[in-house]
Amino acid sequence: MTDEMPHLALVPPPLPMPTHFDRLESVLEGALEGGFFTMDDVKLALFENRAQFWPGKNAAIVTEIQTYPNDKAIQVWLAGGDMAEILAMAPGIESWARLQGCTTVLIEGRQGWAKVLREQGYAPFSYTARKVL
Repeated sequence: MTDEMPHLALVPPPLPMPTHFDRLESVLEGALEGGFFTMDDVKLALFENRAQFWPGKNAAIVTEIQTYPNDKAIQVWLAGGDMAEILAMAPGIESWARLQGCTTVLIEGRQGWAKVLREQGYAPFSYTARKVL
């Protein structure tokens, strides 16, 4: 027997891309229309662990943690699919965010979300308007 440590092969960690992503990619595509990001951007953010993927049966949510000088927030970056399922997923995401030190949830999206979010306890915080040059 030798005093040498056995040679250990380094095994890379599994890819952070969830196995459900391919199944649910189509429900997120509509939410990207007219925006600043492509599906490749979303995949890269997930692969690099800059974003989190929350799969449901017929819905999916992509979040990103934002750190500000005086706050840490989880931002819902993308959501699509069955609305009831998206709303049912929210409490679990909010709990996870608290464990990460987040004190705020930010949801940026189309104005159609306003009524649904109001019913879930969210209030308008800001309004984003843009002009394409």
